[in-house]
Amino acid sequence: MNLSLIIVVGAALLLVLIVVLTVKGRQKKQEASAKRARSLGFQLLEEVPIQLQERMEKLVSRGSGKRLELRSVYQQRGFDQDFYLVDVKEHGDDQVSWMGPETMVVISSRLALPRFTVISLPETGEGGVVEGLAEKMLDQVMQWLGKTRGLNQVVFPDQPEFQRRFGLLARNEQSVRHFFSRHLTQYLIQMNQAMGIEAEGDFFAVSLTSPGEKPDGDPLQDLYRTARDLARAFKTGA
Repeated sequence: MNLSLIIVVGAALLLVLIVVLTVKGRQKKQEASAKRARSLGFQLLEEVPIQLQERMEKLVSRGSGKRLELRSVYQQRGFDQDFYLVDVKEHGDDQVSWMGPETMVVISSRLALPRFTVISLPETGEGGVVEGLAEKMLDQVMQWLGKTRGLNQVVFPDQPEFQRRFGLLARNEQSVRHFFSRHLTQYLIQMNQAMGIEAEGDFFAVSLTSPGEKPDGDPLQDLYRTARDLARAFKTGA
């Protein structure tokens, strides 16, 4: 066997080994995620529920030119609400998105939410990011969402702490101002969780935008707890 043939065969075997190890690594990761989800009472669905697909597309991809792909959907059913753990993948030229890979969705007959988007903003000041970065980030998000989803920024000048911590966008400013009472805004501040929320009607989706900040925590458990807390707060006004 000549040297060139040995090199070709060796390279092919190495490639096969890399593929096998990659597949096994992905399988182990999926098995670990499935085990974590089952430990929280979630069951893997064979198909994506139509109502879930339609609501996600309506909030996230309509008008943006994106194609939304929901993968590895887990469900936990309740009396008047369903929780879904979803791996969200967006396909399109515009890569601006806070969602995924783990997003928790809540659909409940007890929710009546105005259309809004909430995004946690980075900290500013001493020990935070460069001063002014939060404002620039917010401006970029406003421009993107305003163009693709028809949402406008809603500001709360009488609540500077909420204004500093969150960016809020809405379709109907009056209804959102009525919904976000001072009790609710204070509750969101006290949650002390970096997150993104999309909501309308009987539906909201939430992702943790900085899940790695708690090295000793479980991101999935934190996400589930956050979704439950939000569902309760949105129903009662906190």
